[in-house]
Amino acid sequence: MILSTTDRLENYQINHYLSIVAGIAIERSVMSFKEAFSTEAMIVKHQSTLEAANEAALNNLREKARALGADAVVGIQFDYETTTASGSLYGIICTATGTAVKIG
Repeated sequence: MILSTTDRLENYQINHYLSIVAGIAIERSVMSFKEAFSTEAMIVKHQSTLEAANEAALNNLREKARALGADAVVGIQFDYETTTASGSLYGIICTATGTAVKIG
């Protein structure tokens, strides 16, 4: 499965546009008291949570496209939101959206 943020694929021809597909992932994380007061630790924690959300959203997108019989997804865009349930519990919501296509 080819995944691309561009609207076309070099060396391939898009034969059929199947559908818009979206993959959504919510990654939750708990920050320790020490991490909450350390800028470097907080950045590392947020980065790893964001990377996990991004990968999970792409996997979800890939599964939905595959279920449609797609060979690729083009025009992928990402959207991120953050949530906070309490002082130390937070989450990152990642949505990956693109167009499932058949290529030749």
